Amino acid sequence: MKKLLSLIILLGILTITSIVIAGEYSHMQPKSTLSDIDVVAILAVIFGVFVFYLIPSMVCSIAAKRKGLTMVGFFFLSLIFTPIIGFLAVIAFDGKSEIRFK
Repeated sequence: MKKLLSLIILLGILTITSIVIAGEYSHMQPKSTLSDIDVVAILAVIFGVFVFYLIPSMVCSIAAKRKGLTMVGFFFLSLIFTPIIGFLAVIAFDGKSEIRFK
C-alpha cells in the first residue's frame, strides 16, 4: 500500500513537471514554420502524455485485472478521470463487486 501511494505521488510530481515544461513554450507566437524549440515542445508534450498518462492507465488496468475487476473498464476510467482516480477506484473495489472480470 505504501509503495502504491508513493508511486501515485511520484507520477503526480512528474506530471506537474511535464506540464510546467510544456507551459514554458506556450507563450510563443505561432509561426509559419516550426523552429527547433517548437519541435522540442511538441515532443515534450507527446512524451509527457504517453509516459505520465497512458502508461499509468495501463498499470491501473493491470492492477484491476489482478483483483478480478474489468481491465478495459478501469483503463478507460483512468483515461477519462486521470490515473490517480483510477488507482483509487482499484483500491476502493474489493474484487467481489458486480463488475467482475470472468
